[in-house]
Amino acid sequence: MDEDELKGLIATPAIENEEPRLEETPPAAEAEAAPAAAEGDTPDDPARGSEGTSVAEADANDRQVPLLILLDERDRRRAAEKALADLKARDTTPQTPDPAEALQQALYEQNRRSSRRFAEQVHGKDVIAQVHDWAAAKCDADPLFNQLMRTSDDPYEAAKQAWDQDQILTQVKPADL
Repeated sequence: MDEDELKGLIATPAIENEEPRLEETPPAAEAEAAPAAAEGDTPDDPARGSEGTSVAEADANDRQVPLLILLDERDRRRAAEKALADLKARDTTPQTPDPAEALQQALYEQNRRSSRRFAEQVHGKDVIAQVHDWAAAKCDADPLFNQLMRTSDDPYEAAKQAWDQDQILTQVKPADL
């Protein structure tokens, strides 16, 4: 029985989709190792190479992973990292709000609703609808105004006063003063 038959009996059957293992000897290295074992330089020990190391030790030192396998592995790793980053970026699971923040938001919403009801009774629904639209656009454009409305005890009354001032400024020109 020769060496190839022994390896065939000992080796486990390879799965077609299985990744090549780094510790396996590439076929080219096996072909180079076989002639070295047959040619042994020393007559006392035919299994010795020219440097005095055994052929088995030389095989272990000569094992190298082919460059294409390394490049392929690098590309797959980069693709997996990119996919993970994309998945993390798309993560839209709602975060549970802090109880204190949830309470503050609920109090603000309640204050806003009651402020709107009182403002509609005093100024009328049509005027308050105009004020609401104007204030919503102003809050989107001006973070300071938005903060002012959020901290106000009566946000619709404060918005109505700011709207009145804005209406006066649009009607009165600097030359009129």
